[in-house]
Amino acid sequence: MENSDNPVRSPEAAKHDSASTNGATTLEQNAHPQANSKEQVMHQAEEMADRLAERIGIYASWLSRAVMRVAARAREEAADIWAEAEHISQKGRS
Repeated sequence: MENSDNPVRSPEAAKHDSASTNGATTLEQNAHPQANSKEQVMHQAEEMADRLAERIGIYASWLSRAVMRVAARAREEAADIWAEAEHISQKGRS
């Protein structure tokens, strides 16, 4: 029987007590190397997808701002053309 007051732990007990983020012990992870490998691959794929989504969001934001600037310039040019056309029209009436 193990003394719970003893601060020194055996290597086997330390392995048994160490848990991964998903709750499986190190021994369980070593017993299922394919499952652990698949989890790592899935985690990497999720991180890549998150980075891609972040980049797409940044580019979409940049593109949206560029389109809004172009639209504002087009409105301004259209207003200038309209004002000049009215001026020419009034000048012809006088």
